[in-house]
Amino acid sequence: MEALLHDLGQPLLAIRLNAELLMHSLGESGSDASKKKIQAILHASQESMDIAAQLGKLDIKK
Repeated sequence: MEALLHDLGQPLLAIRLNAELLMHSLGESGSDASKKKIQAILHASQESMDIAAQLGKLDIKK
């Protein structure tokens, strides 16, 4: 299970970091629609990382 969570976490972290970099590079020049989509990606990736962390905690408790 630990390996699976690690394999899941790496792409999620990469997605989050890339979205943060994109948001930063857009700065003031990005459209509101683009910023909202990036915010949705950030939110979804954070939720996914939180779920993976909770699964890891459950696996440890077993």
